[in-house]
This record gives sequence, C-alpha cells and structure tokens, in this order.
Amino acid sequence: MKDKLIVFKIGTSSLTNHMGDLDAEKLAQITSQLAQLHHQGYQLVLVTSGSIAAGFRRLGFDKRPKHIADKQASAAVGQGLLIEHYTTNLMQDGIVSAQVLLTQDDFKDPRRYNNAAQALQVLLKRRAIPIINENDTIAVDEIKVGDNDTLSAQVAGLLKADLLVLLTDVAGLYTANPRKDPQAQAIAKLIILHLSFSKSLPELVQPMELAEWSLKSRRPVWPRWLAYQFSLLHPN
Repeated sequence: MKDKLIVFKIGTSSLTNHMGDLDAEKLAQITSQLAQLHHQGYQLVLVTSGSIAAGFRRLGFDKRPKHIADKQASAAVGQGLLIEHYTTNLMQDGIVSAQVLLTQDDFKDPRRYNNAAQALQVLLKRRAIPIINENDTIAVDEIKVGDNDTLSAQVAGLLKADLLVLLTDVAGLYTANPRKDPQAQAIAKLIILHLSFSKSLPELVQPMELAEWSLKSRRPVWPRWLAYQFSLLHPN
C-alpha cells in the first residue's frame, strides 16, 4: 500500500499533560508511529494543534490564557517550539518535516489554494512530512478555519487524500460530548444518509479515529470518502 496519502489530525488534549503543558513523551510516541508508516512508503501529512500549549508558560502565564491577544501571543511563541519538537523527533528517523501555517483565506482564494497544493505536493514527493496548523497569530474570525477537525478535512480535500484519521483521547463516536453530557452514548455503527457541506463539524461528532471522509466544499467530492457532515439513522 505504498504511496497512499494519509492526513492525520491530532488535538491539543492528545499532546498535553494534566497541567495543559506540551507533553514531550506523548509527542515522541506519535512521531515514532508516524516514522514507522513513513518508512513503509506512505505519504503523510500531520495537522496539529498545540502551539498555544507549547508557548503560554514561556510568556509567564500560569495557565492557558483565555483572551484572544494572549492566545495569539502564546501561539507565536509556541509554533516554533512545537515544530522544533516534531523536527527533532522525526530527524532521529531521518525524516524531514516542514511547517505550514494556513488560514481560511488560503482555501477561499483560488491562487493561494493552488499555491498551497503545489507546495505541499513538492514536500510529499520529496518525502517530507508537512506539519500543518492554523496561523493563530494572525487569524481573526473572518479568516479562521475554526478548528483543526475542519482544517484537516480541508487539507485532505486539497490533497485528495486516501484517508483522514483524527487522533483523539475520546474513545470513539458519541451521541454528545461525553465530557459534558453523562448521558452520552457510544455509537457502534454509523449509517450515512446524505452528504452536505458545513463550515465545521456538528457538535455530535467528537474527535475520533475516522477514515474515508468525503469533503464537500467548493471543490469536487471524492467518492472514496464517506461524509463531511452526516445524519444518523440510529446510534447502534
């Protein structure tokens, strides 16, 4: 299964400890598994969160900040620290990584969309692993993608990926957020009723290992994927 392109998304909670700080051991475990896939011939893209977590203590904050400017400043510090972790770990396996920062404008403007696709394709052909994050330092509501679940789906659509995998610390798909709703039930079987476009994933969908997406935006739907937004026939 060589040359298959897989887009991975990993959230902040999967990269941090109970204090909200970047966990170097968790990050090392993830990059080690990516390296194994890379050596098997897969093309890989990683959409990662964690820049704020990596940077907020360097600016003297006692806990993760809540104000937008404080978050953006923390991201500015943390982006370099986060990519340094990835770069150092991957280079131990002889793998080059590349930092790519995107905003919603990169997907809306045709020229920027094509330029991003071409640059990423060169990186993949050269056997590098692009590490993508939203450019939180400059993003405002008008140009924010929204979250990295959405960003990873858009990147998968941009590159016509074979597989999109969302890495998470939530044990599957639930009828509601299990951290907020004690009545949330795990969904063992998912039946797709229709495809439609949404700016972001519905609240129903908690981050999970989910393969064979279908992204329907202003680009063609690739039939090998299932659904970007979907309805459930029943939760069992």
